[in-house]
Amino acid sequence: MLSTTGHKFEFRLVTRMRVIGICAVFLAAVVTAMVMAILWGPTEINLTQALWGTTSPNFDRIVLVQERIPRVVLAASVGASLSVVGTAFQALMQNPLADPFILGTSGGAALGATILLSMGLSSTVIAGVWIPLLPFGAFGGAVLSLLIVYGLSVGYGRLSAYRILLIGVVFNFFASAVIMFLKMAVQSTKAQEMLLWLMGSLSLDRITWTELGISWGITLFGTIFLFFCGRELNVVSLGDEGATNLGVDLERIRRRIFVVSSILVGAAVSITGLLGFIGLIVPHALRLVFGSDHRLLIPLSALAGAGFLVICDFLARWMFPWLLTEAPVGLITAFVGGPTFVWLLLRDKTLTRGSNA
Repeated sequence: MLSTTGHKFEFRLVTRMRVIGICAVFLAAVVTAMVMAILWGPTEINLTQALWGTTSPNFDRIVLVQERIPRVVLAASVGASLSVVGTAFQALMQNPLADPFILGTSGGAALGATILLSMGLSSTVIAGVWIPLLPFGAFGGAVLSLLIVYGLSVGYGRLSAYRILLIGVVFNFFASAVIMFLKMAVQSTKAQEMLLWLMGSLSLDRITWTELGISWGITLFGTIFLFFCGRELNVVSLGDEGATNLGVDLERIRRRIFVVSSILVGAAVSITGLLGFIGLIVPHALRLVFGSDHRLLIPLSALAGAGFLVICDFLARWMFPWLLTEAPVGLITAFVGGPTFVWLLLRDKTLTRGSNA
């Protein structure tokens, strides 16, 4: 085992067969969770009727095909994206407590969506075709924030993790202030709509399979890209001095990881709103168990994040009969993630005692 100086990242050598074996177990668990979430819910469905029934309208088929399957697929995609980005940012910041929303992308996405909501432009109809504008506004805000944070970070000729972190945090505070102003300036119904979006939700609102395909395409691309950056992420985790001694171009690595990770966050947030704790507790828990070799940690983070959000959304749907409304899944991730993170933090003795592993 190798422990970094000052940052408590522990590396354990992994082999290709170990990666394949562990990932296969996680994949089986995620598929099981997805199947359960599709088949079970507060509304009972007849699977035989849904698949082969000839009655019209076939309500069982509508619930299965138009609601549950797309929703579970979306949850897996977003959960994987946020978890992978959390893993990458924790390496990029050399801090196991970093999360996907720390570098300003989420603030930009939230601001873009809030502006559209305040203007009543969440969707439109063109030539008889319903077009959702909210995801485009959120993704546009995420890209704009990416350009701003990146531009300011390299303003002194060198891209550093410290500068990215500070500028990202300040940008998030600025975006939050603008959002609060907009919530005060609009009518109460609009403010409620903004609040629900900001809490994070997987309610599909007529999302199309094309949009799901785009979401999954971005998730797969980003995950594969970061997986092949696994060795570089390991080196970045050693700190600036250690990486420089190994002849690594830190600025180039940080630039690539920052851009790809920010796009992943923007794509996820643009559809679901802000879902906290996924990119924090999942990578942290995996690192405690499997170490910090990112050749293993990146694929495991994708699978575990997907399963975690699928289960949280499953719990949110099951709460419907008691609440008489659907709880935003962002509340579930917070209720589950907060205590879980405290428990993980107490178990991680390297962090609680402030010494090296």
